[in-house]
Amino acid sequence: MFTDDWLRELFELGKRFERIRSGGPLPFCTGELLLLIELARAEEEGRGVIAGDLAKALGVTRSAVSQSLRKLERRGTVRRVRIFGRTDVCLTEQGRREYTVCRGQAERVMQAAAARCGESALEGLFAGLRRFFDAAEEALRRTGGAAAQG
Repeated sequence: MFTDDWLRELFELGKRFERIRSGGPLPFCTGELLLLIELARAEEEGRGVIAGDLAKALGVTRSAVSQSLRKLERRGTVRRVRIFGRTDVCLTEQGRREYTVCRGQAERVMQAAAARCGESALEGLFAGLRRFFDAAEEALRRTGGAAAQG
């Protein structure tokens, strides 16, 4: 397969993933969903979380987290609470409901995929994708590509 074909295939697979992701019951972008996952995990573990913690956990800037949090606050999904001199972010009741629905949808999709493909095939897919992206990032670092700076 030639590079153009590989790039086209990656692009098409990315578009298919986005159609699947956005076909769920909630209009959250991927970054917002990851924020919800992190907030739910922190809540389950009984720990507070600040915007900086979210940025670090997701590997994004504090500015990106702040923008997403503002949007989620307007929707009533999260709220910021001042506790002992720091501002924790937490899910609202509505946010917990939305997360539960979203998590259930994702679980049904992944279970259906595992049933059709087999868990070992999915594990192999993810391992292969990690190796591919590791190699691509290494190539960018060696050649001084734009992504190496991020």
